[in-house]
Amino acid sequence: MKRYVSVIKNLVIYSTRCTVEFVAGEYTARTKAEINLIERMPSFGKTIFALEEEEVVEVKEEEPKKENSYVCDFCGEEFTTKQGLNSHSRVHK
Repeated sequence: MKRYVSVIKNLVIYSTRCTVEFVAGEYTARTKAEINLIERMPSFGKTIFALEEEEVVEVKEEEPKKENSYVCDFCGEEFTTKQGLNSHSRVHK
């Protein structure tokens, strides 16, 4: 069983299956981090939870290239017309 809880500074996280509480401020948690509460083996009738910090990575997708785009070989700037590219290429000469 896995639970994901967003970390907020000084947030107290209570387990629903035991009386253990976790203070998020005690861990190096950032606003873009999550804590995994992973259910471990039952120990003397109690369910034990462990904390693991998981970094959240933002992925930026590249914009799709336009079909009729002309790209400058020197700087990579894109133009919608060949004439625009030719005018721009004079800057690099």
